[in-house]
Amino acid sequence: MWAAIVAGACGDEGSGSSDGTEGTSGVTTSTAEPGSTSLESTTGVVEPTTETGASSGDTGDEDACAAFCAAVVACAPDVVVADCIEAFCGDEGADPACVAATDARHTCLASMSCDDILVFLDEEEPGPCSEAVAQEVEICTGQKACDYEANGAVDGSACSIDFECIGEPPQTMQCDTETCNCIEDGSTTGSCASEQICASWTDLESVQFLVELAATCCSFGPAA
Repeated sequence: MWAAIVAGACGDEGSGSSDGTEGTSGVTTSTAEPGSTSLESTTGVVEPTTETGASSGDTGDEDACAAFCAAVVACAPDVVVADCIEAFCGDEGADPACVAATDARHTCLASMSCDDILVFLDEEEPGPCSEAVAQEVEICTGQKACDYEANGAVDGSACSIDFECIGEPPQTMQCDTETCNCIEDGSTTGSCASEQICASWTDLESVQFLVELAATCCSFGPAA
């Protein structure tokens, strides 16, 4: 998403991507980040839209989002500030808590060093602003800020879902026809009955069942 601005100047429940290999298939998605607009869809990233949350609604030169865009331009001079403002600053809602959280995220991002800003643009890693991004997502969407990827056997005999949530260690739920095991940072933390959940999960809608089971079985993922 952010890299699209730089790429364009120098001349990623939303969407998702899926791929397959013999005997397995996979779906990758993430919790949408509110208060911004997608310029480009990238494999493995659900791009946020103006329908997923709220931002300040004030696109003047002194607002938090415009300050972030000014910082982006200072670090990447080929970016046009008006394009950044048009893409990421707008009136998407009026919930005061979400507005405040979105402005806090923009303020934090604007304060980052150029090195951190360029990493954020290229890799969508918020670095020192991870907590601000996580708080915004939770306040505006009611979920944790997580990326997740599901894989498994096409015959439904086994499946798994991996989570990368801001501020938490790597988490995985691995299931077969009888049991799902919860694994956090390499250690098993619990288990539950799988209820044959792997029998149908190969698209974004059915993967949501894995997300929901991981929340109740393991306390993992955006819905936990």
